[in-house]
Parts: sequence; structure tokens; C-alpha cells
Amino acid sequence: MQPRLSVGALIIRDGKVLLLCRGPGAPFEVGAWTMPAGGIELGDPSVNYSDGLSCARPYVALIVRGTLTPDDQPYNREPCVHAAIGWFSADEVPEYTWDRELIVRTLREETR
Repeated sequence: MQPRLSVGALIIRDGKVLLLCRGPGAPFEVGAWTMPAGGIELGDPSVNYSDGLSCARPYVALIVRGTLTPDDQPYNREPCVHAAIGWFSADEVPEYTWDRELIVRTLREETR
């Protein structure tokens, strides 16, 4: 069984983090908020930007800090998988968010 690497991007602008809400077309965890993420098959140099993971396979999660320029406007690339996209301050991060504690802690550290 080939392991899978999942890469999440922690993108912060003006003290808010970019999150996506998994919609009815998501293969699992419908309603959960997540960082933009994608998977990389080990041994495959290409990145699959879909947000799905197979939990039946071993995987490693890597979170990277992303930066957007003021001209960058994120958009929902997969409306069939994600119901919403939004910016959240530390106090606004929804309870049902993957890696919520990490996200809130990082936001609070950056806004000190």
C-alpha cells in the first residue's frame, strides 16, 4: 500500500485565515472547514489539488504557510466539493474545522 502525503496551505491575510467548507459533493466530512489542501502520491511528482484523502491509506500531513499578494483573489476551484470559501479571524474560526487549534494559535501569534 503506497503512502500518501497531504499538503495543507495555511494562508493568512490581514489577520484572517482562508478556509473552505466541505459540501455535499465531498467524499467525507461534509460540513467541515479545512485549509486549502491537496494530495501528492509518493513517487509521483505531480500534485493533485483536489481536497480528498483516502483514510484507508497511511498518510502524512504537511502544513505549509502560504502567502497571497494583495492582487491574489482566491476562489473555489471545486464547487462540487466545497460549499463555501471564507476568511476568518481567530475568534471566528468555526468549531468544526480540521486543525482548529493550530490555526487559532497561529492567528493569535501573528496578530500580537
